[in-house]
Amino acid sequence: MILDPREDGALLGRLLDYDSYGDRTLCDFNPALRLTLRTSGGRYQFDACFSCNDLTIEKPASGSTRKKRVFVHMSPLLRQDLVRLAKRCFPHDRVLKKL
Repeated sequence: MILDPREDGALLGRLLDYDSYGDRTLCDFNPALRLTLRTSGGRYQFDACFSCNDLTIEKPASGSTRKKRVFVHMSPLLRQDLVRLAKRCFPHDRVLKKL
């Protein structure tokens, strides 16, 4: 899914604010949602796992550097926003309904 920054500026702000993240946990990372954002700084990709609340972030390449992928742990508020977005996009998903 591709989210237009005009659609949900608060969510975009939390995704790009690293205070929204904590220490990573260990699980069999199984993302339920992939979110792609195109910003003036480039393309970001976020994969969210609602089992462990971890998130991978693929940052855009800058200059001669390659794209960088990092793992982080979502804050409760960021998780809540992403679950709400996922349920809105996939209203009939049985797994998401339980979240």
